[in-house]
Amino acid sequence: MTVNLRPEQGSDAPLLRQLFAESRQAELNALPDAQSRELFLSMQFEAQRRHLEGMHPHAERWIIEPDIGRMVLAETADGLHIVDLAVVSTEQGRGHGSSMLRALIDRADAAALPITLNVQHANHRARALYERHGFAVDSQPPATATASHLALRWDPRKKAHSA
Repeated sequence: MTVNLRPEQGSDAPLLRQLFAESRQAELNALPDAQSRELFLSMQFEAQRRHLEGMHPHAERWIIEPDIGRMVLAETADGLHIVDLAVVSTEQGRGHGSSMLRALIDRADAAALPITLNVQHANHRARALYERHGFAVDSQPPATATASHLALRWDPRKKAHSA
């Protein structure tokens, strides 16, 4: 399966909001009514958007075509960091995430760069996907790691050549 990406743009807000809502479904379901869910979703979606822009202003922001997902990738001094990788629920389990990861791993391997990411402890399906692609628990997680997320790391097969 080939992955087609295009740059994220303002008109992608409905897709991004859908992806965000799907990732917060348990919290949304706990709220008493539609008005509360909408208010929570609006506030949290905007907070996440501002947080990502503030923490990763130069990150690559991609839409997985045909408008089925999103990837935010930051290149740091230490390697590549997957800030966000999400596929709409109706397209999960069809190989899109694996295709994205294979393409990223090829890119990182060619440059001898590690890939890091944080995955929610409760997201067993995503963690299994990452582990199938060679990610493991990071023995030295970044200072930004949180109690709700697990830091994972993939290391390149090739090591950078010393000068």
